[in-house]
Amino acid sequence: MNGYERNALFHGRGEAGFASVAYLCGADRVEDGRSVGVSDLDSDGDLDLVLQNYNMESCLLINQHQTGNWLRLRLHGVVSNRDAIGSRVLIRHGERRQTREVQCGSGYLACQTLAVHFGLGDSSRIDRLDIYWPSGRHQVLEDIGVNQQLELVEPSNHAEALTNPGSAPPSNP
Repeated sequence: MNGYERNALFHGRGEAGFASVAYLCGADRVEDGRSVGVSDLDSDGDLDLVLQNYNMESCLLINQHQTGNWLRLRLHGVVSNRDAIGSRVLIRHGERRQTREVQCGSGYLACQTLAVHFGLGDSSRIDRLDIYWPSGRHQVLEDIGVNQQLELVEPSNHAEALTNPGSAPPSNP
């Protein structure tokens, strides 16, 4: 009953659905898969994978195929929890909308990064970015560049506006 079924990895093609790509990058392993971690491990803007199979060493799959623009956000709570777990981020670029949540413990035997990552395709700007913090605060940023990582700090009151989105988080929030 355990294992020996090939792992699957799919590439989203928008309206065209999904294409199986596991065989192209070595992810279609037949070992007894247990977990997968997803993060931009080499800080190049695309997501990489760490596979863990039963009774085997971890397997690192570095994505070498940059195919579009991206944005990565690392949120730091001040009123909310320090890691901003539970925050929801909505971005709008052109006619497209994407949503991500800061999660912890979202998989079996693996945890994803606390950063939220957006693949933007050919979009060259983000028109609007909304952050809904666990404290109930709502933060809005507009006209944001792509292909960068931003460190964003939760406003400490409802009226406070973030004037420098690239600023470092406080050392002791």
